[in-house]
Amino acid sequence: MLPPRWETETTDSNGAREGQRGMTCAFISRGLILFAIGCIIRMALDLLQVEAKFSTLWLVPVSGLAAACIGLLYPYVTSNSMDDSDPPDGAMIIRCIAVFVGVYQASTKIYFSSYFELFMTLIALAVGMWWLFDRSKSGLTFCLLLAFILASVTQFLYKYKYTRHLVGSEFLYPRAWAIYFTVCVLFGTIGRWVQQLEYQ
Repeated sequence: MLPPRWETETTDSNGAREGQRGMTCAFISRGLILFAIGCIIRMALDLLQVEAKFSTLWLVPVSGLAAACIGLLYPYVTSNSMDDSDPPDGAMIIRCIAVFVGVYQASTKIYFSSYFELFMTLIALAVGMWWLFDRSKSGLTFCLLLAFILASVTQFLYKYKYTRHLVGSEFLYPRAWAIYFTVCVLFGTIGRWVQQLEYQ
C-alpha cells in the first residue's frame, strides 16, 4: 500500500494528464470545425464567382487550413483586449460572414475609376468590419500584419501567373489586402465563438 503522500501525488498526476488530454482533444476539435467552415466558405465564394475554374480547387483545403490557423491563434492574441466587444454568438457569426462576402464582392467585382477611390473604399469596409465584430487593438495589429504579408506574397506570385485568376489584376494589392484583412477578422471571430462554445 502506498503512503498517503504518494497516493496524492499519483492522483494529481493522473488528473493533470486527463486535463491535458481533454485540452488537446478540444484544441483538435476546434481546428477541425474551423477547417470545415473555411472549406465551406471557400466553395461558396467559388460559386459566386462566375469565372471560377477547376484550377482553384486547391484553394479549398488551403482556405480550410488558413481558417484553422487563424481561428485557433486569434483568441490567444486578443485574450487581453476584448473588453469593448460583445462575445460572439451565432447571429454575430452570420452577420460577419455576410459582411465578409460583401467586402469580397466589392473587392473583386466593382469597378473603381481611381486607385485612391478603391483604396479608401476598401479601407473603410475592412476597418468597419473590424469595428463591428472585434474592436481589439491586438486583433487590429494581427490582421494588419497578416494581411500585409499575404498581400505581398500574392503580389509576388501574380508576377509568375499563379494568382491571376483569383483576384482582379487592376489595383491588385489593395484588393488582396482588403480580402486578407477581412478573412482574419472573420475567422478570428469564428475562432472566438468556437472556443466560447466549449465553456457553455
